[in-house]
Amino acid sequence: MPRQLLLSVVANGGTKFALVLSAAFVMAQTIPSPVTIQPNLAKGEGINVEAKEVIPYNSPQNPLYKISYMYKFDGRSTVFIDGGPGLVSSEGQFTYLARTLTLTFLTSPNGTAIVSVPLQVTFVPAGEVSQTTPNESDFPSAGKEGDWPGTSMEFKIHVNKVLNSLDMSYGFCSAQDQCFITTYKSVDFAAQHGERGEVAVKIVYGDREGKAHFRILTKVQEKLSHGSWLEPRDQVVVEAAEGVVKRLLEQLGS
Repeated sequence: MPRQLLLSVVANGGTKFALVLSAAFVMAQTIPSPVTIQPNLAKGEGINVEAKEVIPYNSPQNPLYKISYMYKFDGRSTVFIDGGPGLVSSEGQFTYLARTLTLTFLTSPNGTAIVSVPLQVTFVPAGEVSQTTPNESDFPSAGKEGDWPGTSMEFKIHVNKVLNSLDMSYGFCSAQDQCFITTYKSVDFAAQHGERGEVAVKIVYGDREGKAHFRILTKVQEKLSHGSWLEPRDQVVVEAAEGVVKRLLEQLGS
C-alpha cells in the first residue's frame, strides 16, 4: 500500500481540514512525461525532434548521409548536438552531411544526454552518388576574411542557410564547432578542351569584438576529359572558383 502524506488545509473561516495524498500521487507529479522515440522522430514534454530527410551517399564502406532535421527544446537556451554543429540555440534546423545514423542532443559539450534519435534512410538516389570532401589539411592557411553581426553560435545557423541556398553540401571539421568543410562543387567556365573544374571551401570562425569573424579557405582542382583531378593550370578555372568564393563571402557577411 502506498505511503500516505497528511496535509493540513485552513479554509477562509479558519476551519482546518485534513487532506490525505498518497506518496505515489506526489511522485507522479514530479516524474517528467516519457519521450516517444522512433526512427527520425522524438516527441515529449518540451522535446520535439524530427528528421525530414536522410539520404545515403558514397559506398557502404565509406558511408555519408545528408540529414535534414528540425528541433525544439522548451525550457532551455542552448543544446549541444553531438557530431554536428555543437553548441546551438535550443530551437532551429540544419541540413548537412553526417557519418552516422544517430542524432544525439546533450545539455552541454560535456553534459548529459537529453535525447538520442535513431535515423532511418528516407530516400535512396538512383545509382551511386558520391560526395567528395577534402581533408582539413588540404586547404591553405590564408583566405578571404569577413565579419557577420552576431555571435559565433548564431553564425552556425546562418552558414547552414547560406551554404544550402548555394547548393553546397557540407560537414564539420574534427573540431566540430569551429569549422565547416564543403564537398567539391563544379564551377562554370568556357571549357576549351573538355576540362572541368571544381572548388571546395573551409570556413573557420570565432567571436571577435562582438561579431562572428570568419575566414574562407579554398581548394580548387581541374580535370581534363581523360585524366585525374590535379591542381588547376588554366586561369579560367581559378577565376571561376574565385567567383563562387566571392558570392559566398558576400552572403556570409550579410
